[in-house]
Amino acid sequence: MLEKIKEQILKIATGDFFQEHIQESISSIQELTPILVKNGYELEALNLELGFPTGITIELKRNAEQLGDLEALEKESEGQKIKSLIIKSIRKINSGKEKFKKSGLEISEIHIGIKVPPVLNVKLRPIKP
Repeated sequence: MLEKIKEQILKIATGDFFQEHIQESISSIQELTPILVKNGYELEALNLELGFPTGITIELKRNAEQLGDLEALEKESEGQKIKSLIIKSIRKINSGKEKFKKSGLEISEIHIGIKVPPVLNVKLRPIKP
């Protein structure tokens, strides 16, 4: 156990821990991107945070005309930490779209911060007539 802790501390000190975390997150996002496109979301950007803790923010642009149901995808991604976080976040935001609509707003972009704790930002815009 003590050896494992030393190994983790060494990874943090050398920057290997950050590289592994970032690479794992980027790989998961790349695997998920084509599925998100089919379900109405376009990957706009990935923002890397190289401090402590490290993080990645995924910026998704929403295409309201093509929205798919992500429920089945959420079940498929169980056990896959990054994919599951992204899909659950999108579903959570989409569950409030009717409330936004009543206020004359629609979801334009979703920014999901993959870090501890996760961060979720939603960009709203007025509904176009």
